[in-house]
This record gives sequence, structure tokens and C-alpha cells, in this order.
Amino acid sequence: MVAKQRNLDFLKSIVNKIWKVLVGAEKFAQSLFAQLKDSRFPDLPENLTFLHAEEILDMYPDLPRKQRETKILQKCPAVFIIGIGWSLKDAYQSLMPYFAVSKHSIPFERVHFPLDKAQQNDIKHRLP
Repeated sequence: MVAKQRNLDFLKSIVNKIWKVLVGAEKFAQSLFAQLKDSRFPDLPENLTFLHAEEILDMYPDLPRKQRETKILQKCPAVFIIGIGWSLKDAYQSLMPYFAVSKHSIPFERVHFPLDKAQQNDIKHRLP
């Protein structure tokens, strides 16, 4: 990555390309294995919503970080949160010790999509 690529437009273009591959892989797997198409597990949405951690804090100033992220997923089915790892207006880092900031001062980012309780429990039981 060169210096001129360290900008929000470039980040969003790369993330959108990765997301398109993930959505396509899901569709391909479902075409091969019909049992993967299950109404209990919604398909990945075609598009991501890009929000900065500060925007989410502005929307839900009285909620702690985890609850803000859960709340935004009720409005947007897939969210890419920009600015993870930096201190917010409320003086807390959005992900205190969990994610490091890169040596190039570009914070680690992540994608969220909602899982209901059954899906969360299914995933927990599959983990080693």
C-alpha cells in the first residue's frame, strides 16, 4: 500500500470488493448445497453501511460500545465501522485492549452483521 492509497475512498473500495466476494461465495455455496439456504439464517446483505465509530456514538450517546453496535445492527443489516481503536468523544477507545492500531496509524476495522440468539449459540457450540 502506498501513501496515496491511505484514504477513506480507497479503504471503502477494497472493503466493498471483499464484501462482494463474501456475498458471492455465500450464494455459490447455497447453489451447491441447498440445505444452506435456511430461513433461520438470513442471507448476507448485498451492501455494507459504512459508519464511523463517532457517528454511532452520536446516535446512541447513552449506550456503552457493545450496546451501540448491537443497536445499529437493528437498523443496518451489515456495518463496517470506521475508526475502531481510536479514543472517542466519550474518552473511551471503541475497542480498548482487543484490537491494535497498525504501525501506519490506520485503525483496525471490522464488519458486523446481525446474528440472532440461535445463530450465536450454534456458533459457540462449533468453536473448539
